[in-house]
Amino acid sequence: MAATLLLALGLRLVGTRQVENGVYVDEAAIGYNAKSLLETGSDEYGQAGPLALRSFGDYKSPLLSYISIPLVSVFGEVVGVRLNSVTLGTMTVGIIYILAGPMAGLGMAILPWHVNLSGHGIEAVTATFLMAVWLVAVKNKKWRTAFVAVFLSIWAYHATKYLSPMLLLVTWWQMRHEGGHLSKGWTILMLVAASLTLLVMVQPFNNARALGVGKQESVVSLTRNVSAAYTSYFSPGSLISGDWQKRNNVYGVENMWWWQIILAYVGLIGLLKTGKWRKEIPLLSLWLLAPLPAAAAIDPFHAIRALIMTVPWMILVGIGWKKITDLPAGRQGLRLKILVIAVACFQTFILWERLTVQNPVYSYQEWIGGYSQLVDQTMKLRIKGIDQVIVDTTDEPAIYSLWQVLGKVDTNKKIPLWGNGYYQVTKWKGPESLVLGNGMEVIFKPVYWPEDQKKTNTVYVGSKKRFDADALKRAGAEVLFEVKDFQGNVVWMGVKTK
Repeated sequence: MAATLLLALGLRLVGTRQVENGVYVDEAAIGYNAKSLLETGSDEYGQAGPLALRSFGDYKSPLLSYISIPLVSVFGEVVGVRLNSVTLGTMTVGIIYILAGPMAGLGMAILPWHVNLSGHGIEAVTATFLMAVWLVAVKNKKWRTAFVAVFLSIWAYHATKYLSPMLLLVTWWQMRHEGGHLSKGWTILMLVAASLTLLVMVQPFNNARALGVGKQESVVSLTRNVSAAYTSYFSPGSLISGDWQKRNNVYGVENMWWWQIILAYVGLIGLLKTGKWRKEIPLLSLWLLAPLPAAAAIDPFHAIRALIMTVPWMILVGIGWKKITDLPAGRQGLRLKILVIAVACFQTFILWERLTVQNPVYSYQEWIGGYSQLVDQTMKLRIKGIDQVIVDTTDEPAIYSLWQVLGKVDTNKKIPLWGNGYYQVTKWKGPESLVLGNGMEVIFKPVYWPEDQKKTNTVYVGSKKRFDADALKRAGAEVLFEVKDFQGNVVWMGVKTK
């Protein structure tokens, strides 16, 4: 078990400190709000003890920011949040090991789906850990722990706002079925917590991005699309091909290894054939319910929204492995075991190589790689004679969160609400400007070069595709600096008009 946990920890730590390879806007926002809560007691908008982080207008679940505060205080906004996910991800591996044995633990330790995401500041990693805690608590009849884990998970991620209430019912049913009970005091506490949580969850701000179901022509088309999206999360083809977003995948490998998919379905079939599935109602409930919120968004396979599925998948892997190893001993059975273990070792090496060599290159653009260099170069500019520094927000309106973190913006400088209440859902609007740690002010707006080139003594920073070489020449603009990717291609630029 120690070896499995060390392997899991090592794989998840790869690239954690390499901020220059890319920081996503959500990671930065979660980390900056954790720092703001630590230093000022309120988030970036000045809201004390927020029930949800207004952030980009999607009202992020607040739990990750709150629990990341200790690590953020030591390691900074980005690395602190990532280390929090690494820790929870590794602990999840340990719980899976306890629940379903060594092969399940090893499977989770080297599962590309979970390894990649738990090395970043992803809210779903926290929810996945809590779901693993819930399963082990139910299995060991620790009913109070099970209920607490479910309640916390509601505050962990958008998807669990809809999944966890269903799991509360599963927990209650399992407790009654097992002959368990809660004391009168705990029962009252659970009912009060459920009522208050439900009251908060039905508020509009908590549903700003919880489902995201698009408008459909009819109930029939809605049902068809959601059903198609739902079944994709059980399809070997989807599990192998992975997410449509590059940053959610490890370059050149499956979301799940093919042998894990085979063992998982062997385990499932074994449960159904032997009739033991009745003892595994919580496990099967989590497996069947976990992809529902992701499917309701009607996007293609989404690794983050369905990350919770990795818990039941790997437990089924452990069950499937036990089914195979329980077969009568013989030369064929021994060969099969050796083959699976050898393949797992080889794939571990492949995964490490992809994470250390290929993945940083592959996901550079998706994780907004090189942006730390852009901010550094901007902050080093001599601002004498410059009227304005403008940051392009055409492709990513939420890019301001990177400037908050990388530009060391003082957490006491709060973003105004423009007359709207904190929990009032309105069309999102980012800050018009920020004052960086060195006193430089940067303005945020989409850059339209045909018009913006007419502004004098102005520095524009942003993606190279915003600044055509011929247009720069015609405008007589000066290229102050360039940031290149691993292949030597210019990604970001700083340009100054006459």
